[in-house]
Amino acid sequence: MTLAQARAVRVVVVAFALFASAPAAAQGQATITGTVTSGDGTPQAGATVAVDSLGAAALTDADGRYSLSLPPGNHALRVQAVGQIEAQRTMVAQAGAPQRLDVQMTADPRLSEVIVVVGSRTPRTQLETSVPVDVITDEAIREASHTETNQMLNVLAPSFNSSHQSVVDGTDHIDPASLRGLGPEHVLVLVNGKRRQQSALINFYGGGTVGVDLNAIPTGAISRVEVLRDGAASQYGSDAIAGVINIVLKDDADALSAYTMSGITASGDGEQLKVGANGGVKLGSRGFVNVTGEFLARGRTNRSDPWSGPIFSPEESTEQGDAELAARGMTRDDFSSRWARPEPSWAPASSTPPIR
Repeated sequence: MTLAQARAVRVVVVAFALFASAPAAAQGQATITGTVTSGDGTPQAGATVAVDSLGAAALTDADGRYSLSLPPGNHALRVQAVGQIEAQRTMVAQAGAPQRLDVQMTADPRLSEVIVVVGSRTPRTQLETSVPVDVITDEAIREASHTETNQMLNVLAPSFNSSHQSVVDGTDHIDPASLRGLGPEHVLVLVNGKRRQQSALINFYGGGTVGVDLNAIPTGAISRVEVLRDGAASQYGSDAIAGVINIVLKDDADALSAYTMSGITASGDGEQLKVGANGGVKLGSRGFVNVTGEFLARGRTNRSDPWSGPIFSPEESTEQGDAELAARGMTRDDFSSRWARPEPSWAPASSTPPIR
């Protein structure tokens, strides 16, 4: 046998060995099949069935079926799906006929913590509501950059609008709020599903409307806020033409939390300071008492130019007014508008004698 013939025989033998080993390796594998279902028995599509020690994984199809090839032996399978608690299964894989392993998963309770309860007789989960319901969680409330409930909802809830008023009588202290462009008298406010009484203040700025003082509810006492905008009037009547705002208070017991917040505007005014605490105590086996205390102080802001007109008499010139102010140790800034200030530190013009 020549050298070329020996090489040809060797190549044929090696090729035959490779082709012969492939069926043997395939015959040594174990096939695991099955179906992954959710807690209610529906097929779980897109679930992952994996063996971390081997780096093998498979995805379930639209019917929840999967197929996984593994070497024989004892394996730990991990099953994951969106909205379900991770499942762990252990089985002994054997070569030969496919083995079946069905997995029924359990819904993750953390996704069902947000329960939308608008009213006292209509409990619903967020995914089952027939109309949009905005749920503002406690985390979003804590991360809001505002200290008052009205202003917090103004930046977090769509279609909700509330702004500070100035020089409009009692509306300086109770800010009217609107929803979907309708007045505060068309917004139904609930606290734990019960109607919240309206304030006694008639808003002159809003054309004689009467609304609920949301700022009377401390932000530290709120667990979540639910806003229902569409379809509310058919269930709650004309009071809810604009929508329903349901404020759910905290029910923590045997816990104490404290919080503080401060800020100032870029112009160096409007200082705000909020300090509060929330705590709860159990009463028997089912009852509890939850108390929140909050202190809020808001400084004045000034966005007006100094008054350039006459101060002491209608006939005085600007120079005469400035000279008289300098003689009294005052400036025109003392006569500028100041918001959020209880009373001025200067005397009104009617109490000063005119210039002779």
